[in-house]
Amino acid sequence: MAKVITDTQQVIARSWWQSGETAFLGILIGVCWWVLYMLLNTYTPMIPDIAGTVSHVLVAVLGVSGLVRLFAARPLLIAIASATTLWGLGGFVDGLVWYETLLWSALLFGLAYALFGAVAHIRSLWVSLAVAVTIVVVANILLLI
Repeated sequence: MAKVITDTQQVIARSWWQSGETAFLGILIGVCWWVLYMLLNTYTPMIPDIAGTVSHVLVAVLGVSGLVRLFAARPLLIAIASATTLWGLGGFVDGLVWYETLLWSALLFGLAYALFGAVAHIRSLWVSLAVAVTIVVVANILLLI
């Protein structure tokens, strides 16, 4: 005798504080980026842009693992889009006082994680990717002007 098992798909809506968790994780990632950037910029003979790039790669891995633990939708999209949007941050904050650099990195990473966290909740994967790529391209063009 065969046993029939039916599987129903359930849609689980995120509560308001879970969106705040993604933004708070972005702030923590920004602080981690600042620590790595300051360490690399102080103790290695690197150009600030290179120190920022290495820091971005390392915190993107931390961001993905943190987003997975928060059960965020499409954690790779959020972490990679945030890192590519803020890729030139090391050159922008070069020459600022340490607390200004910390403030800007935490603020910008928090905003980027919140923005791309909202984009990641678009139902269609392809639309979500297209919107994220458009935001990254427009942001990088605006930062070059």
